[in-house]
Amino acid sequence: MLLEENIGQDNHNYALISLFEYLGQPARSELGKEVAAYAHKVGAKMGTRHVNTETYVGPVMLYEREFLDHYFSFPKDQLND
Repeated sequence: MLLEENIGQDNHNYALISLFEYLGQPARSELGKEVAAYAHKVGAKMGTRHVNTETYVGPVMLYEREFLDHYFSFPKDQLND
């Protein structure tokens, strides 16, 4: 059973998705931390969703698809400039 609750930072009409939804597979913890740090740095819109699955219970970060497209389109060293 999957229980989800969206907890966005504001209520604008934009779709927020998790790294799992974007990548189609679980993201390693280190990648999640890197994406979150960059999102904070650039002021990206973020939110959280509480999930309750057979393999994970807890919050996951959510981002706009356009932000994730941007993040994953550049080599990591170029994002830190």
